[in-house]
Amino acid sequence: NSDEDSAEISIDTNYYSYFYNNNFKSNDIVMPYFMYPRIYNSFYKKINILNKPNFNIRIYFSGSVNEEGYRNFYWKKEPEKFPNRIKIIDFITKEFGSEIYFINSKNDLKNSEFLKKKIIFCLHENVIKKTSYKLNFEENLNLLSQSCFNLNCPGVVMPLSHHLIEGIKVGSIPITNCNKLLIPNLTNENSLIYSNLNELKNKIHEAFNMKEDEIIFRRSKV
Repeated sequence: NSDEDSAEISIDTNYYSYFYNNNFKSNDIVMPYFMYPRIYNSFYKKINILNKPNFNIRIYFSGSVNEEGYRNFYWKKEPEKFPNRIKIIDFITKEFGSEIYFINSKNDLKNSEFLKKKIIFCLHENVIKKTSYKLNFEENLNLLSQSCFNLNCPGVVMPLSHHLIEGIKVGSIPITNCNKLLIPNLTNENSLIYSNLNELKNKIHEAFNMKEDEIIFRRSKV
């Protein structure tokens, strides 16, 4: 190219400072956050997006709750908005224990009892291979796609987790505090947004009580 036509490409990998410092420029391309990498070469093309969820499954979360890893998360910019994953799961278990069904094995999927609870948790205590989890990619994404809402929790070192993107991919409505950490931002039209644990409690009640047509509308916006 001549000097007149030359363009400069600048790559900035400091993802969060870009959002917090409002460095947005009209021609910027922000790479999307990703799903769990092995999904792309093992199951991605088989992912099914349902028009209607199973309205009995209001909230779903599947993931590791290894204390050693997830309890150490601390986001100094907004600590109240981003409690660690262990704190979130413990809080929900305490507040909504009677409404939670804990999946312990694949056999639990054959048990219709889990449809009588509004929240489904599939929790992994230990650091193990994804291939050794209680549910495989297909079973996990199938439940995620059936759930009206999905709970988002931080990862080990950052507030965003691949669970958020996986939920969006299958059309499940995020219950999230990461609304401003994606482009385009999530809004009240396509997610339930919380900024502290008390707000999270309110959003869970909102998810429990939301009418079916409103859920379908929000899923369409996801």
